[in-house]
Amino acid sequence: MNHINFNEYDGFIFDLDGTIADTMPVHFHAWTATLERKAGQPSRFTEALFYSKGGVPAREIVAWLNQEHGYNLPIEETTEEKENLFLTFLSEVQPIEPVINVVKKLGKERKMAVASGGYTEIVRHTLEKLGMLEYFPVLVGADQVKQGKPSPEIYLRAAELLGVNPKKCLAFEDGEPGIISARAAGMQVIDVKPYYCEGRSWYTIPTK
Repeated sequence: MNHINFNEYDGFIFDLDGTIADTMPVHFHAWTATLERKAGQPSRFTEALFYSKGGVPAREIVAWLNQEHGYNLPIEETTEEKENLFLTFLSEVQPIEPVINVVKKLGKERKMAVASGGYTEIVRHTLEKLGMLEYFPVLVGADQVKQGKPSPEIYLRAAELLGVNPKKCLAFEDGEPGIISARAAGMQVIDVKPYYCEGRSWYTIPTK
């Protein structure tokens, strides 16, 4: 991705979990505890399954678990319990520094949004915890759209609120559902994982 010139884009839209914030282990902890408490047995939602659903809204995950893994959980109630439990673990969340550095280098004058499979208030609390809320005037959570990732709706909504043509937006993602979502919205996508898993440098990408 070193050939990308950020000046070619009018808007920048970031996923949150696993992209800006290292929340995925914390979300998995919250899922495991919630499912074990609600079902009264060890969770069938393995870590591999959890990561395959990265970016998918929690309520859709509960519906999928009911259908595919034999749970009989009330969707909204289970979703609320899981999200509330995640908030109690919020102090464990750490920033993903390579991506945070890109946000800061782009600067507050750029049009930036977060498009997340989480609820908007959870997104807000997470960004506040990381001291990054001020960079993102637009937050779009799963509760603001009818269809979550991999549908393009959440990215199209974020672009609309930014007042930017989706084709002039660059998306930052870490999960396959989110990458599919952003591409379907007409955006170019950076998979951020190589930059923090393999230690690649962002600073060969011009931002000024």
